[in-house]
Amino acid sequence: PFREYNKITLNIDHSCSDLSSISTSSQLITPIGDFSFAFNHNGTPQDFTTTLNIATPFPGSERFNIELANSFTQDSKLTTRATLTSSMGDFSFTLNFDGDLRKFQASLELTTPFSSLPRLAINLDHARPNQRTIVTEGRLSTPMGDFGMKLNHKGFPKNLKSSLEITTPFPGYERLSGEIEHNARDIANIVSKSKFNTPYGLFKHEFTHSGNPSDF
Repeated sequence: PFREYNKITLNIDHSCSDLSSISTSSQLITPIGDFSFAFNHNGTPQDFTTTLNIATPFPGSERFNIELANSFTQDSKLTTRATLTSSMGDFSFTLNFDGDLRKFQASLELTTPFSSLPRLAINLDHARPNQRTIVTEGRLSTPMGDFGMKLNHKGFPKNLKSSLEITTPFPGYERLSGEIEHNARDIANIVSKSKFNTPYGLFKHEFTHSGNPSDF
């Protein structure tokens, strides 16, 4: 009986043959404007694409489109992508992973419409061919600049050599590095060395021990 709301129409369309194929859409027609909703999903939990589209008559919130896609293969390759397209701006998220916990390459990227954070990206390479060797390299890209990290390790606790290098975009702290070398064949023969490059200069240490507790 309300003159301004004398007619409201709702349409719904739904189809679901099984959980791998779902489609739902609806439209609401009102005196203040039209609203619509559409959802589509196709695929399995390992390999799928899902979309969600929403439209409203409100200024600044006219549309929201979301897409999520995932692919995971038997050779351990994973790709996940998510995007949000809206009247306020576009967002995206992408993840890639190739390998296993012993050896892999991974990357992650995030983009936003914000001027303070237009893009954030992470790349990581990791290899551990055996229990004695670890090689890891990573990079972080931000609006402030790029950060980097390199790690190399070889050996067991009694006989090892490890190094770590870090790079930053900050003046005076562009490169930080450290290296440790330790060799202890037994309690009577120990050699330990380290050096660290810092903004305050180079620091070193060396320790050598030879002999038994009563004669060294």
